[in-house]
Amino acid sequence: MTKKVIFVSNIVGNGGAGRVMSVIANYLSDNGIDVTICSFLDSRDTYEINQKIKTILIHPKNKITTFKKMERILLLRKVFKENQDASIISFEYFVNLQTLIAALFLKNRVIISERNDPKQLDKRKIMKIARDLLYRLTDVLVCQTPEARKYFTRAIREKAVVIPNPILPNLPEKYIGQRKKEIVNFCRLEPQKNLKMLIDAYHLLYKEHPDYTLTIYGDGSEKEKLINYIRKIGLYKKIKIHGFTSDIHKKINQCAMFASSSNYEGISNSMLEALGMGLPSVVTDCPCGGARMFIKSYENGILVPVGNTHSLYAGMRYLIENPIEAEKISENAVKMAKASAADKINLEWLRLL
Repeated sequence: MTKKVIFVSNIVGNGGAGRVMSVIANYLSDNGIDVTICSFLDSRDTYEINQKIKTILIHPKNKITTFKKMERILLLRKVFKENQDASIISFEYFVNLQTLIAALFLKNRVIISERNDPKQLDKRKIMKIARDLLYRLTDVLVCQTPEARKYFTRAIREKAVVIPNPILPNLPEKYIGQRKKEIVNFCRLEPQKNLKMLIDAYHLLYKEHPDYTLTIYGDGSEKEKLINYIRKIGLYKKIKIHGFTSDIHKKINQCAMFASSSNYEGISNSMLEALGMGLPSVVTDCPCGGARMFIKSYENGILVPVGNTHSLYAGMRYLIENPIEAEKISENAVKMAKASAADKINLEWLRLL
């Protein structure tokens, strides 16, 4: 087993990939492995990292995008060459591509991880061709779901394994008592999350249950657009958008439910954490199949069709109007989460090395 690992990620905060990477990195470090994290972006709001882990910011000086990427690859390659006894673990397809180029002809073992629905790249033909060629160079491809693994060509599938996301350790215990009349979501505020649909579903719910509010935590390119839309429909007193927060679990543990409207996901960490805390959850059954890996609808959560505002509204209404069933869903979610605890998933990564 390797004694040294270099993780490569876009950022160590404000996103699912960074959260999963931090959990695995901490676990490996705690088990005696020398861990380094290389990230492309700096962030003041990073996830908790073991003090023994070395962090390197890969920060090109060039401002022109193409040259910036080339410089980043050279900086990465320098780190790899200085540590050719290390295994490299890369997260997210665009980081994977640069990592694979940087590691060309070096002795490092390279493990790449697909963190989203790979089919989404079909719309970008040049990037898809580049990915399909470069992914052949990896030693191992880690997919989050069987559906994601099945997407790739046979040559890539033969190198692929399925390891789902770990459910974070040390989540707050399931809340016992009267829950706050607050619906929550926490995610990156990007188009794939389809948060306008969540807002529209809440708008329908508000007409019947005006005592409930909606709170969304996160940052991203859609933030101002969503705030303006909330003002436009006159719900700015009922729907709040807050930025990324490191104590999100404490803030939401007593809330009525978690609701997600994503068009696609790998496996939503927000969903897993909500389930782990026993928040009754309504989520879209989106590709590449991560939600249905964990949720049996109306047993430990509720699955609704992608893009269907009315179904999302109906799922939220069901949890409000059927409190006994909502409590059963909450209890079953916690039982499922214990079966998918972080230690079990982390051990799979340790064995992979």
